[in-house]
Amino acid sequence: MVLVGLTFVDRLLERRVRSQLRHLPEIEISDPDDADVVLTDMFEEQPGSVIVLGDDAATAVTASHLSRDADATTLQAAIGLAARGYRITSPVAGRTAATDHHDADATAGEPLTARERQVLERLAAGASNKMIARDLEISLATTKFHVGALLAKLGARNRTDAVAIGIRRGLLLL
Repeated sequence: MVLVGLTFVDRLLERRVRSQLRHLPEIEISDPDDADVVLTDMFEEQPGSVIVLGDDAATAVTASHLSRDADATTLQAAIGLAARGYRITSPVAGRTAATDHHDADATAGEPLTARERQVLERLAAGASNKMIARDLEISLATTKFHVGALLAKLGARNRTDAVAIGIRRGLLLL
């Protein structure tokens, strides 16, 4: 369970985000002071894990940021990453700007195949191997093979790490 605080100036945006988060069972809306992650539309420096929803050009480089139009799946993925200490930036802001202490010096391995990119996109959406297999109409064994190849090519320790590396390298856009 991740506690998420909301501090918005734009009340319409706050209502939309609150509505999206209400349907996510692993996220609980709480007081911003007690939250693991704070969602906001304000660009001032704030302590802790903060995700600013706004236009990329107007967003402070020191905070994680997403488009104001981010959907529930994107918010869920970003909140999960922010709660684990990752910072989310757009490829425009710099592919190496979103780093954590585990993978700051990672180098690109072999390029991903089209199928591996599809698997990575589904991992970012939180899909299980069974869900990926069903969605891509492939066997569970093939899905496991693609996930393993993806982890190896990205140098990732696990699925969450693969998503974070994919975001940092511009393979996934939030």
